[in-house]
Amino acid sequence: MAFSALEHFVVEGRRLRLSGADTAQSRQLVADEVPEDCYSADWVAAHSLGARFPSLAGSHNQVEYDALQGQFELPHEGRALGLTIDALGGQGRRAFVYRLLADSGETFALKVVREVNRENLYAIQVEPGRLQYLAELGLGAPAVLDAGSDYLLKAWVPGEVGESLRSALSEQHVDALLAFISRCIEHKLKIWDLKPRNLVYSDDQWVCIDPGRLSVGESKRYLIRYYKNYILSHWFKMKPISMRYAALKARLMFRRPL
Repeated sequence: MAFSALEHFVVEGRRLRLSGADTAQSRQLVADEVPEDCYSADWVAAHSLGARFPSLAGSHNQVEYDALQGQFELPHEGRALGLTIDALGGQGRRAFVYRLLADSGETFALKVVREVNRENLYAIQVEPGRLQYLAELGLGAPAVLDAGSDYLLKAWVPGEVGESLRSALSEQHVDALLAFISRCIEHKLKIWDLKPRNLVYSDDQWVCIDPGRLSVGESKRYLIRYYKNYILSHWFKMKPISMRYAALKARLMFRRPL
């Protein structure tokens, strides 16, 4: 197949399909399909980080990216945007995220897979469509500037990662989190990986920087129960005094219909 990489990852990756449900209802999974061609060695190599930015090719060892460094350019809004890898911004089981500084003063995030395998390629290739879907619903999500078989280049979201705030959430943090979840419920949207490390508090709202799996079509009753259990177990399991308010408000909110 001849794909424009970013167009493919945003448009083709956004296709919805009906799937057998975990609950009684059928669900639609968002960005759940990757054409088989996109796992082929030739296609992966042709759309890889090293192919897109040759100055970074020498760092692409398919296992570790800790030593990734370099300067490169990206065509952006009719001009060449100079980018420099500044620091390791975070890492997960499947990928590293690097903070990039642009000659324009802007900051971006480069996400690259730890290892080239089918699971990691799938996860990185469906993410742009999922982020766009969140943005279309009015939920905070970073814009994707460029995408390939094994990497994403996204806008950097300034702010505080939920993981660093979990033991000291303020009332404003909790109110914003519950507002974010309420919007998800309003759109019958289930975010499967709403862990604190995947949300950043920025400009008085939470932004989902890595949504993981998404599905739509669940009942509001199911989603209220799901989010209540999820946030209480992942966000409010610590016990400082500041957390008592958060846990109490969450319980009170999800006890009544939204």
